[in-house]
Amino acid sequence: GSSISSLKLSIEFLIRKVSSGEIKQNLEKIADTSQTLYQKLREVIWAVNSRYDTLENLILYLHRYASEYLENTKIEYRSDIPTNIPQHVILGKQRSNILFSFKEAINNIVQHAEASHISIDFIVHPHTFHIQIRDNGKGIPQAFLEKSPGSGLENMQQRFREIGGICKIEPNEEGTTISFYTKIK
Repeated sequence: GSSISSLKLSIEFLIRKVSSGEIKQNLEKIADTSQTLYQKLREVIWAVNSRYDTLENLILYLHRYASEYLENTKIEYRSDIPTNIPQHVILGKQRSNILFSFKEAINNIVQHAEASHISIDFIVHPHTFHIQIRDNGKGIPQAFLEKSPGSGLENMQQRFREIGGICKIEPNEEGTTISFYTKIK
């Protein structure tokens, strides 16, 4: 992580030295790529670090991710986080599958839904954890879901099957609802 940060700072220094043109554009692309790489590395480290094996940490991380990701879009965002989150353990594989499915869902909405609003509810029951993501976009045609749901949607469903959970994708008249359900201990 520190090497990537150092690389990014060096590139930003070079960008300031170059006035314009193709070299500056290429350096800016490299800076963006290094930032993306750094962010992905942080996510992987978070996903495998046992210090973060709590439901509360997972919910707060997902909320922060959505807030930061949607900050530079025109999409309005609302999130409902329980006030008292039980200290349930969510181990690395379960956490990472939830994280990557959540990211896929948010990315799909931004890229494809043409939504202006996203609502995310984190719901904790005694033995299950439920994330409900609703958007007001153009929706996903039911025929598409039944015929060939695309690799991103299939990946989300596969990730939840791997952890004994369920991923539901439901188009409705106001957009799409994506629900993730998983057992918690």
